[in-house]
Amino acid sequence: MIKYTDIIACESVLKFSEINEKISGDGYNVTTDSRAIRGRNCFIALHGEKFNANTFIKDLAEDVNLVIFCKKNNDDEGFDALVKKFPKNTFVEVTDTYKYILELGRLISSRWQSAGGQMIAVTGSNGKTTNKEMLYALFSEVFPGLVHKTRGNLNNHIGVPLTLFELSESDKVCVAEMGMNHAGELAPLAKAIAPTAGLITSIGPAHLEFLGSIENIFKEKKVLFDWIDNSDSSSKTFVLRENDNFLKILPERTWCKRLSKSDYELIKNGFKVLIDDRWHEVQNENLLGDHNKENMIQSLFLATDLYPEHYEKFLIAASNFQMPKMNRGDFFINEKVTIYLDAYNANPGSMKSSLNAFFEHCEASTVTMDKRLFILGDMNELGDESAAMHSEIGQFLKLNKAENALFIGQYSKNYAAGFGDGAQQCEDVDKLKKYLRNKQDNYSAIFIKGSRSLQLESLIDINGRLNLN
Repeated sequence: MIKYTDIIACESVLKFSEINEKISGDGYNVTTDSRAIRGRNCFIALHGEKFNANTFIKDLAEDVNLVIFCKKNNDDEGFDALVKKFPKNTFVEVTDTYKYILELGRLISSRWQSAGGQMIAVTGSNGKTTNKEMLYALFSEVFPGLVHKTRGNLNNHIGVPLTLFELSESDKVCVAEMGMNHAGELAPLAKAIAPTAGLITSIGPAHLEFLGSIENIFKEKKVLFDWIDNSDSSSKTFVLRENDNFLKILPERTWCKRLSKSDYELIKNGFKVLIDDRWHEVQNENLLGDHNKENMIQSLFLATDLYPEHYEKFLIAASNFQMPKMNRGDFFINEKVTIYLDAYNANPGSMKSSLNAFFEHCEASTVTMDKRLFILGDMNELGDESAAMHSEIGQFLKLNKAENALFIGQYSKNYAAGFGDGAQQCEDVDKLKKYLRNKQDNYSAIFIKGSRSLQLESLIDINGRLNLN
């Protein structure tokens, strides 16, 4: 997908050496990881306060022939010296490698969309990856093998351009996820992706440590809506939920679908939606919790707005959807115990939604409260509200009549304060494993959720069973 004319067209380019045509093959494949160079022919040497990927250039240039992008630092070998020493490689010097990859991503996205590709962006406080996977599944029903998406959660200033670099000319649809934890981070991502369709999942208390307030989070997330609002596309589309107190105050636009209770109804194991003036029922027992049903409804309406002639295929895909296992809201159902694991991220909104989904599953499976164990880890990046919000979740658990709660991490005492009598606390995963070794048989369902720093995924082995070794 990347062409040499793209490589040298960006404003950030300062110098480039003569192109070695033998390097390109069928095109250029980029990596920023020197350990993953196999099968790639372009290496972008990123830099930061604590690292300088230019130190890897010499070894890479000796082993394979590449196009190498770099920023000159004071202690690095000069551009002309590199060109002379490694003549079989092509070198491109840029002012800033981070700025450069976003510029290059923008060029690729614009050319791909000009050829007919549909670019969609997804952001929000909770459910970004879930909605991305849902949209991918819906569009893949219509365009099998021709839908591109963000891999995993590579949704930042590095992941977004890497997603765009991997676009194929044959792809019909791209679903790009946008994440942030500081103010000002979404605008350059939106500019690189240049979407003409999208959705914001929700606005909630995530990254308060850096953004200060939910109002500031909303201001940052609405960047996506504003980008599409300013787009001159004649077919732009957006879907938002009016049951979100912030999203519902976004201005009315003819191209924006505002989901309200008149458009859908939640039912057991699924939902009903009003499409083409008719009600349609979707049954999918994998959509646990109202939040996942509403995630699918939002994705379904976006897909249908873009391709209304395929709404029946989208309904089939929604009925068959299963979330890929990614340590994010995964259920592992074994003979003796069911485990819910979300070890990627946590904030008060996602914690309550996940707990509600777990309650729903346990009730449907007739698992009594005394047979349920709740393991909750830290919710990070909440700033001054950290203690209060952890206590609030502890209270939420108690109000829902939880009996067995085990809290882990630096905020375990705050969880326990909210929960009250009966709360257990552990400092780290190793102590948690030791505590559970003689107690695991007491439970038929175990809930595990916390921020990534705790590495709670180590509690589960590759077969989806408890790993207490």
